[in-house]
Amino acid sequence: MRRPSLILPLLTLALFVSAGSASAAQCPEGLVCQDVTVPLDRTGEVPGTIDLPVVAEPGNGPLLLFLGGGPGQGMADQATGVINYLGPLAPGRRLAVLDQRGTGRVALRCPSIQFAALSDLTVPKPGSIEACGRKLGQTRGLYTTTATVDDLDAVREALGAEKMAIWGVSYGTYVAERYARAYPDQTSGLLLDSVVTQKNVEPFFTAGMKRSRVTLRQLCGMGVCRGLGDPVTNLSRLVRRSNNRWITGRVSPEPGKPRAKVRLNGAALYDMLVGLSSFDPPGFARFPKAVHQALKGSPAPLLRLALQTRQAGATSSYESLSWGAHTAALCGDVNTWPWGGADAPLAGRKAKVLAAARRIPARKFLPFDRQTGMGNGALVTCQRWQQTAVEPPPEPGPLPAVPTLVVAGGWDLSTPLVEARREARRSPTAKLFVIPRAGHSSAGIVQCSRPAIRRFFTGKPPGTPCTGHKPDLG
Repeated sequence: MRRPSLILPLLTLALFVSAGSASAAQCPEGLVCQDVTVPLDRTGEVPGTIDLPVVAEPGNGPLLLFLGGGPGQGMADQATGVINYLGPLAPGRRLAVLDQRGTGRVALRCPSIQFAALSDLTVPKPGSIEACGRKLGQTRGLYTTTATVDDLDAVREALGAEKMAIWGVSYGTYVAERYARAYPDQTSGLLLDSVVTQKNVEPFFTAGMKRSRVTLRQLCGMGVCRGLGDPVTNLSRLVRRSNNRWITGRVSPEPGKPRAKVRLNGAALYDMLVGLSSFDPPGFARFPKAVHQALKGSPAPLLRLALQTRQAGATSSYESLSWGAHTAALCGDVNTWPWGGADAPLAGRKAKVLAAARRIPARKFLPFDRQTGMGNGALVTCQRWQQTAVEPPPEPGPLPAVPTLVVAGGWDLSTPLVEARREARRSPTAKLFVIPRAGHSSAGIVQCSRPAIRRFFTGKPPGTPCTGHKPDLG
């Protein structure tokens, strides 16, 4: 996912890249590289195998596997940066990363969506999702988390570890939870940052919409909304207006750059807000004023902010994320779409979305609305994904009693705090660590969190070092 990723932790990725990345053609100095061969289809109906690139520290210490987000984010080419950055936070652990099936060096290629500047919440162009599904053909259903979980156990065996701990970010938390459920005796610990719960995606994103009221008012409590009125009321008014008539215009992201056409409705505004609150505090600080100006008849600042947000995320996601794998996993994993799972017929899906949305009280969407919920990009994408036979994911259940740290950013609207709390309750041992006024994938990136994580990996309570955290709003 461009911002936000149920995925994709772009801020994390940027840090790792700057620290040094592994070459696809040569194993980084001091690390061990291997390809772990797994069946493409464990039922045997579709022949073939996949060679998963794995990069690890040498030795035989306790194994800690780091899982990126997305779905669709490859990690093998970022191995040096990941290990250098995370190593001091997990002393005594042997760190490893891999390209999960369909990602990185074994990425699924879907040109129709790969360069479309998408996020989880961006509505793709007509025909683009369908084109990707046709290209993947009979392999479309072989990139679900169920397959990935079994791949991870093959990786554990190949690395010679009886057990492993998993540090998952965003979608990586969902994989980690599923692995821990399927292989509890091989799981030694979990760090879950920006939690996608075992229930997976909530189709209408009402939890994130509700949380946006808190984040906007906390932002304004930092002094950026003087003279603007209530930011939640303003946004609600603009959402209703834009869903009746799109906000459109041609703007330049900065002086001297070419202008581009930007169109905003409620779903696009929510997409924009999620990205800003999670990854761009200075941009988030400009959002309330830009909304206020748009209400007063001057939409250019808001359109420009939207364009900047889209372009910043798109540049990173073109190369770091397989949108084919992302779509196949997202649409194949979630069994709680209004129409059911990926094996449901296409006919009737739209009607079931409408019926399900009408059963949700309007207040649940505020400051957005029912139309925004029905129009979010994830829901629209999977509504259009071809009927695909997949093994349904298991029902949520208790996590094993292993050391578990659940990390949540208070301003994360992609995987909001309520979801972290819900998953933490499924563990008899979990400690919930909240970073106030922080966004998506903040564990280890926000400096105050680093001592807490190190304490966790050395068997101590994480404490509350981030109580007073405030982001730099520029």
